[in-house]
Parts: sequence; C-alpha cells; structure tokens
Amino acid sequence: MCSMFCRFSTQVKTPLAVIIILLSYCPFLYSVTDDGGGKKNVSTDNKNELLYEISFDNGTFDIVDGNKNKVASPIANINTLVDGIKGKAVKIDDKGVLEYPLNFKLPKQGLIEFYFKPDYAPDDAKKGRMFFWLSTKDAKKRIFFVKNLTYSYMYTFGDNSLDVKPDKINVNSWNYVGMQWDETKKTMQLNINGFTKTLENVEFDLTQPMETLVIGNSKYDDLGTNSAIDEVKIWKVKD
Repeated sequence: MCSMFCRFSTQVKTPLAVIIILLSYCPFLYSVTDDGGGKKNVSTDNKNELLYEISFDNGTFDIVDGNKNKVASPIANINTLVDGIKGKAVKIDDKGVLEYPLNFKLPKQGLIEFYFKPDYAPDDAKKGRMFFWLSTKDAKKRIFFVKNLTYSYMYTFGDNSLDVKPDKINVNSWNYVGMQWDETKKTMQLNINGFTKTLENVEFDLTQPMETLVIGNSKYDDLGTNSAIDEVKIWKVKD
C-alpha cells in the first residue's frame, strides 16, 4: 500500500503537504539506520568542492559559485537581513521567499547544508513549513527539507525520505542541517545538529538538471518558514 501511495503522489497534482504526509509513511520500504550523534559536518573535509553558496554576509541575497562569482539574484525577495550564525542571515517570514534560477546537474556524491533558526513555538501546529526546495523543470525530481506537521522534520530526495522528531530541533536557536546523497553507495543521509540517520538501497536519477532553488515559503503550497536561514551551501563530495 505504501508504494502505491508514493507512486500516486508523483503522478498527480497532489498538494505538497499531502505528499509530505504520504512519504512519512514509507520508510519501511528501505533500510533506515539511526547513526546517533557526534558526526562531523562533511563540509569540513577540504577535499570537497563547493559548487554554490548563499551567505548573506555581503548584504545581498545573491547566490555565488565556489570562486565567489555571482551566479544569480533571487526572483522574489520579501525578506530582511539579521544577525546570523556567521555574519548576516536572512529572516524569512511566512510569506517570504528567495527563488533562484539555476541550471546544473547534481554530482553523484553531494551535500546540501544550511543553518536555520525557527521563530515559532515548540508546539507549533502549522500544517507544514518549507525551508529548502531544489527541483528539476517538472518538479518531480526534487530535494526538499520541511517541517511535517507536528510529527517530524523531513529530508526528501525524489520519492525517498528521512526524518527526525521535532525534539532534535532547537526553536529560537541555530540548527545545522546536512542532506547528503551517494549514488554509488545508494545511500542518503540526514544530519541534524550532529545526529545522523542513513537510508540505504536508494535509487537516484541525476540525469535532469536542477533549475529552481527556493529558500523559504514554497510556491507550490502555503508552507511558511518564519525562520532565519544562513550559510546555504551545495557541495560535491569527494572520496
């Protein structure tokens, strides 16, 4: 029944909030491992290649490449700059969004990371909150990180997902999020503040280029953010 729901959610125009709920019931199709805490951030490995970055430290919302060259400015911007975990950060309310046009294929081994500081109550009952969305043109091949109702925070790559309970997130404090994938090893990993979970036997389709990056409220549903976001980075991970 779970696999039927997962296929259905990608074939029709189902609201994103419903897709999130359906994906949260599918983990038993794969092997999920709680790795525990103490894992270092992959980005601390100097072998890795920084592909894209949004730091906000220079007072702009621009995305730059690993050589600090400007790649794009956001299409939509209803946000303010605040103090970040390092320099400046962007404060995105429930209507705010940063949307960037991109055109690149994901590496076989990669990592997306950022920090976020929630500005809502621990028992926040909003149906869902969107923090990060990266997708192909048809939006079926997508990566996103969301708050799934009051149940969990979820990293989704295509039809595969990993989640952690809300008690792993510190509201009104900075939280680290690392979303990693490895096509060769067929694994994806979620790192929240050093607590990691790994999903095995994952099939990836990296053939289509990613074309849209959204930080904040999703244009596909009413999933407000109400958080500060900082140090958004996309890495090519090297062995």
